[in-house]
Amino acid sequence: MTVLTAPSPRTAALPLQSPLAPQPAVARARWLDAMRGFTMFCLISRGFGFPRLKDFAWAKSIVHQLDHADWIGMTSWDLIQPFFMFIVGAAMPFAFAVRRARGHTWAGGWPHVLWRAGMLLLLSHIAMIGTGSGWGWQLINVLGQIAFTYVIAYLVLDVRWTVQLAVAVGLLALHYVMHVLWRGVGAAGPWAQDANVGWAIDKALLGKTWQGGYATINFITSATATIAGVMAANVLRSHASAGRKLAILGVSAIALIALGLAISPWVPVIKRIWTPSFAMVSVGCTLLALMAFYAIDIACPRVPWAVLTAIGANCIFLYMTSMLMGGRFREIVTRLLGPFPDWLASHLHGSKDPWLAFGVDWIVLGIMVAMAVWLYRRRIFIKI
Repeated sequence: MTVLTAPSPRTAALPLQSPLAPQPAVARARWLDAMRGFTMFCLISRGFGFPRLKDFAWAKSIVHQLDHADWIGMTSWDLIQPFFMFIVGAAMPFAFAVRRARGHTWAGGWPHVLWRAGMLLLLSHIAMIGTGSGWGWQLINVLGQIAFTYVIAYLVLDVRWTVQLAVAVGLLALHYVMHVLWRGVGAAGPWAQDANVGWAIDKALLGKTWQGGYATINFITSATATIAGVMAANVLRSHASAGRKLAILGVSAIALIALGLAISPWVPVIKRIWTPSFAMVSVGCTLLALMAFYAIDIACPRVPWAVLTAIGANCIFLYMTSMLMGGRFREIVTRLLGPFPDWLASHLHGSKDPWLAFGVDWIVLGIMVAMAVWLYRRRIFIKI
């Protein structure tokens, strides 16, 4: 892990459809920093406290969107991990073009890539232990999955977009074939929870399965989000006009969402095992979000992204702090509130517990944001 005292430089635009090439360093891509910060803000918010209010009828629809779908279907919360994995891919062409400018080759980049992937797996393990999951391989949370998809995306980083697209399609096809051809499916069908090929592989190789139906082989299809990030970044780094860039991304987004929904009767949209249909729909939605951040940044160069940029600048630190210290922060804040809960109960004419927990979640989120801003203002960036 490295503590930096200045942000990494970004690179100039490349001709559209070109493989990665060294470029002189220029200013950062603010739209990418803002999108990263927004995604991280959602990730550490734990549903912005609304799950605490789940027993209120008016809050049920909000809570539903701020939690993962039970199995088939998709909620807004299911897009956070695809956003994050996509952003990792989108940052790669910028970061590695700088390395190429310093004389690094694709082959010479592998020690860094493998080191970073290993550190992500280690941090994933530490984070899950901190939540009480115990010892053993921890491969399904966002850091663990990114470790795999980062390596896969680097394999195709320097090739043309047509090859990258072919690899992404191949990964979707591989995941589909693995599920539909697995002989142990039986009457439950290839996409059944706790009865699919991913579940069987984890049980056979790891001696355990993951709560909620998640599977380690999710990285096969989730890698398409990281590859899509690489492809989208190359479009936005190109010399094409802003209108053409947005048109390319928009058409791609609509096509992916339409295709994913079209095949959903046969390949259901399931985030927990990252089915090919979910991969398509989620990448399509991510592209639409990317377009929004890019368009706003182009149309309003002075838009105040500062807080989001600060949050996105220390993603690893904030994620690990949230996982390891979030519960402790909540305990401390609850105690510091003193007699306020009783005053709250007298004004609510009912139980104080859900509203107290809601308020505590927002205070803790504010603490996390304040920490991010403090680090950013002092030019401290903790990276791996």
